[in-house]
Amino acid sequence: MPEPPQLVVISNPPPFKPKTPEEIKTLEEAMAAVITITSKERGLPVVEPLYLHLYKDSDAFGAYAGTDGRRLPQNVVQFATAVATGNRFHINMEKVRGRPWSELMRTLAHEYAHNIEYVLSVQRGPQWTREGFADWVAAKVAHSLGWQDYALSLHRAKLE
Repeated sequence: MPEPPQLVVISNPPPFKPKTPEEIKTLEEAMAAVITITSKERGLPVVEPLYLHLYKDSDAFGAYAGTDGRRLPQNVVQFATAVATGNRFHINMEKVRGRPWSELMRTLAHEYAHNIEYVLSVQRGPQWTREGFADWVAAKVAHSLGWQDYALSLHRAKLE
């Protein structure tokens, strides 16, 4: 039987903008940095409260992260590190363990952008628009932190 997720609630986090990835010690600090940059520097709304669902492994992620009590499709479980809907953000901890914060911040910012999209729009746009917005937010967060130049992010996007 898959283990239910651990729930972490992010509400009104203190402003935080680390100068190096080593300054981040917790998931809450990482999300505080993403929220600080997206709201203070990009003028995007804060998703309040934000519920982080942390899944021990892919089996639990697949069993509980789907909408309306349904299992996530197997291709999503295999591909995704995290998924976001409404003010909920689901993270497969098996896939993030051991990865450096410099890499994880892009994933966290990307998924948080999907949460922002739910706040901003009544009707969801096409998948390519949603993913483009999320990639843009992730690139802007990485650039703001000084961990990846925005021009490099654009170059990578053009290559893809």
